[in-house]
Amino acid sequence: MTPVNEITQRARTTLIAFPLGIYALSRLVQLALLWWMSPDDKIRDRLLAWDGGHFVRVAEEGYPSGYTYDGAGHLTGNGLAFFPGYPMTVRLVHLVTRLDYGTAAITVSWLAGGVAAVLLCALGTRLYDERVGLALTALFCLQPMSMALSMGYSEALFTALVVAMLLFAHRGDWILAGILGLAAGLSRPTGAAAAIALAVAAAMAIVKERRAAAAEERGVAAVDERGAAAVEERRTAAGKERRAGAVEDRPTATGDAAEPRGTGSTPAGFWKPILGAVIALAGVPAYLLWVGLRVGDLGAWFDIQTAGWGTTFDYGSSTLTFLRDAFKAGDGWIQVSIAWMLIGVVILAVVALVRRVWPPLAVYGVLVLVLVLGQAGYYHSKPRLLVPALLILVPPAIALGRARPRTAALVLAACGAFGLWYGSYLITVWHYAI
Repeated sequence: MTPVNEITQRARTTLIAFPLGIYALSRLVQLALLWWMSPDDKIRDRLLAWDGGHFVRVAEEGYPSGYTYDGAGHLTGNGLAFFPGYPMTVRLVHLVTRLDYGTAAITVSWLAGGVAAVLLCALGTRLYDERVGLALTALFCLQPMSMALSMGYSEALFTALVVAMLLFAHRGDWILAGILGLAAGLSRPTGAAAAIALAVAAAMAIVKERRAAAAEERGVAAVDERGAAAVEERRTAAGKERRAGAVEDRPTATGDAAEPRGTGSTPAGFWKPILGAVIALAGVPAYLLWVGLRVGDLGAWFDIQTAGWGTTFDYGSSTLTFLRDAFKAGDGWIQVSIAWMLIGVVILAVVALVRRVWPPLAVYGVLVLVLVLGQAGYYHSKPRLLVPALLILVPPAIALGRARPRTAALVLAACGAFGLWYGSYLITVWHYAI
């Protein structure tokens, strides 16, 4: 095998086989824990519980035409609260494979989770190295609410789209990155954070292009100045020779000086980053506008979210109240554990910013944290909503990537033992929605 083939084979193993193996093993262990902890054999029903039922209903029946009300005339939540990316993908899989809608929903999540694992390893390897990429993938698959990757929820598909968008943006494939950002924006409201991150990446690329163009212009000008100085020196020398009578008049080398080569202030490639960002930014507003026009009220999506799930943006007031109550008088270990998790993710985000993580990834992660922690709603859903917040996984991934292999393996085993069990506990023993 030639050296090139060896490198290619090694890259395929590291970037595809290893992350897929980590992901598959984590899902199998999670299923085994579910089977062991479940008081009945309804594991499939648990994977389709709570919001999963809404996704399946939208995939099968489509969206309602307006508001819905309970028997007392109060506004209730309905399928319009759920962005179309995941349920429409479920419907497509159903039409192609003829699987029932519930099985199709689980299939989409499992496959999308595997894609997300591979892409995340590739992104981590591109930003750092192979070991960090693998550690990042492992932490993603083993985090406490990675259970969502196995359920009829949109986290797996959304994460795959966001990571793919970031990866292609880092490579400079702006149009494809924009399309992926658009798809992410049509999959979850936090797609707005992904779109803004892509806009930051595009701005960085444009600034870099302008600086490169300015540097090239300065280089050309310097070359032209040296050329003009050389011509002037030859002219002076020729004049001295003529005056001395040493040589006859001879033509001067006026053509030796190069004409200035302007590079222009707007390279042709500038439009691609801009277009990619614009495409991505259209996703979330497009769905919110569609819901508003369908219902006849531009604020309909927000009203439905508030009525069904109590989700309103209160700038973190509800989260601070929850933390105070949990630490001061919390009487349940789930409540207290989630409070510590929320504190932990904030600390990890700060560490990531101090370490100067790639700015688009940092912007995306911070905005996801702001959107999740800044809104009211069920506190026991927040760990799941933070599954796609990749920024918080970067500092421990870097530390594990730099640690000895045995140490990293032991730490990841411990993380997996807790994380996979924790998620299984929340959908088998815990009585509230995640």
